[in-house]
Amino acid sequence: MQPLRLYLYLQGYARLAPLNYTTARGKNRTLDRKVHITNRSQHNKKTGRCAKTLDDLQKALFHGVAGRKAWKVLWGRIEELLRRSFLAVLGSMPRLEERLCGKVYGVDVIIDARQWPHLLEVNRAPAIDSGVGCPEIREVHEPLARDILEALLPGHAAAATAVTALASRRVGRLAEALRRHPGLEGTSAAALQKVLPPVLSEKDALLSAKKPRWSVLFPTADWQELAPLLGIRNGPSSGGQPAAAAASERVATEVA
Repeated sequence: MQPLRLYLYLQGYARLAPLNYTTARGKNRTLDRKVHITNRSQHNKKTGRCAKTLDDLQKALFHGVAGRKAWKVLWGRIEELLRRSFLAVLGSMPRLEERLCGKVYGVDVIIDARQWPHLLEVNRAPAIDSGVGCPEIREVHEPLARDILEALLPGHAAAATAVTALASRRVGRLAEALRRHPGLEGTSAAALQKVLPPVLSEKDALLSAKKPRWSVLFPTADWQELAPLLGIRNGPSSGGQPAAAAASERVATEVA
């Protein structure tokens, strides 16, 4: 999929162990393994206590002004961890993005005592099930599946058909804004107008709700992910440059 787009679903869940954690040992001087294992197979499925949504977790552990600030910092660290992880994989093999795209990935992250996230694994085919016996899982999976099947896929289909006059003007405005970006300097408007509709269709499908359930990992603010598609190689870096920041602000204004 070119240019590469990667969206992060903002909701998720934290699995709970069947027993509260303790360092106390039983009569045989061993710890019950259920204080560590969070797999649903260890739970009584009738209790409905196998997970907490991230919203509930935030309310329980990150309350108050200081807690909300800490949660925002933690979530930013998670996004950066995932961005770097996927970049590392993409850089390991040529044309790997063609095999990565069009999929939903499940990511397991563990948080240490300093509130730094660590990547445990990335599942390339996570089970998006109905969460039998655990309504918190259904609360996460149902809108996720709906967004993909009822919003994203129709959005792609619409982008493949003839665009309306309004959509055409929108693409034209964005193309002109991007042409002023230092990293895309010299790109023709026609080339940009060809690749932008699917990007905008995903933006509309996933980010236009009053309270979006998604954030964007790619494209990043400087739109450098468009460069390879447009034949631009080793273009000027825009990281941290005032001109790039100004261009990004213009893009953000004209895309909205």
